[in-house]
Amino acid sequence: MPNNAERQIDSMGAKEIRDGYGCSPFGLLDYLESICQPPHRWEDDLKHKNIFCWLWGGEGPNPKNHASYVKEYRPDKENSYRNISNIKWRNAEPVLPEELIQEKE
Repeated sequence: MPNNAERQIDSMGAKEIRDGYGCSPFGLLDYLESICQPPHRWEDDLKHKNIFCWLWGGEGPNPKNHASYVKEYRPDKENSYRNISNIKWRNAEPVLPEELIQEKE
């Protein structure tokens, strides 16, 4: 589901906002838009590429028992993530590189 990440401005005080604008080569509107933009999310990259993810349908923590390439994210839908087999999932989380390698026993 969507991240709960904050915008840059959410962690700034009034003085920090003022000081940042004083260093900005842009106009006030451009400066405010730059700090009010939501942070980049991995789902934004789905416009240009498929991402290998853990997928699960229920509530609760990721059981990490099904992985597939995710090709689409639709935040307005209950099952927001669609994999390359066109199956819809409620939750997705990118597989980390260290999760792809298994040590030999």
